[in-house]
Amino acid sequence: MLDPMKIMLEVLLLASALLIFRHAAGRHGRRFVIGFTAATLVLNLAFYYFAAWPLYVTFGQSSGFDRSSLHAMVLFDVLKWGVFAYVFGRLAVGLGDAGLGGGFALLRSNPRFSRIAGVGIVGAALAIGAVYGLGFVEYRLGYLDALPWMWFKDDPVSFKLGLWGGLRNLAGEEILARLGVQSVLLYALRRTAGAPVLAIVFSSLYFEMWHNGFRELYFLNCVGSCGFGWAYQKGGYESAAIAHCLADWLLIVILPRLLL
Repeated sequence: MLDPMKIMLEVLLLASALLIFRHAAGRHGRRFVIGFTAATLVLNLAFYYFAAWPLYVTFGQSSGFDRSSLHAMVLFDVLKWGVFAYVFGRLAVGLGDAGLGGGFALLRSNPRFSRIAGVGIVGAALAIGAVYGLGFVEYRLGYLDALPWMWFKDDPVSFKLGLWGGLRNLAGEEILARLGVQSVLLYALRRTAGAPVLAIVFSSLYFEMWHNGFRELYFLNCVGSCGFGWAYQKGGYESAAIAHCLADWLLIVILPRLLL
């Protein structure tokens, strides 16, 4: 849906990526990136219509948009993610080839699927531990009115959003945060000591601002994103995507229904 702050951050990121695209974009793997872009379009289309559509309807009723306008908004969002997938994917391939880390593990020589999945699982565990740990501290300090695992308990809307959102994040938010922001930062900081760590931290701060539109900044998305950023640096995009998908399923769908 329309969020001026999100749009501003996305435009700034896309402009930054395009500025360095000619110098850093990958010269191989174009077919792979095109296939990845197609998968992005399909997964995002499914997410918006099977999970997020009721939110669009509610937004339309409160803002005076008719159904055709809402469909146009959905299709715009889906196409936007397709553009991100192609531009940021090509950029990440080039940076991976340059040895800066990240990129796509499947484009490396002899990719080990067990390692890709293993790094993703560890990244998900790091993200969940960080979110619950910080959330518990903020709750005890009075910043949060409930423990994080209580937010989604017995909420059918969040169940559907978490289930489909996790699947969608195999080709969703990690495109923005990892292939986009983290890749741009890896390039910009390539001559700086500790560039991978700085890229993880600042891309996670970007993700916090983007996710919340500069509102209610409790930095839970930021600390969770650090786990995904570590997975990206160690195992490539596929590991980060697996980490984000598993974390969404566990944090939003499974654990709130298991924890008292």
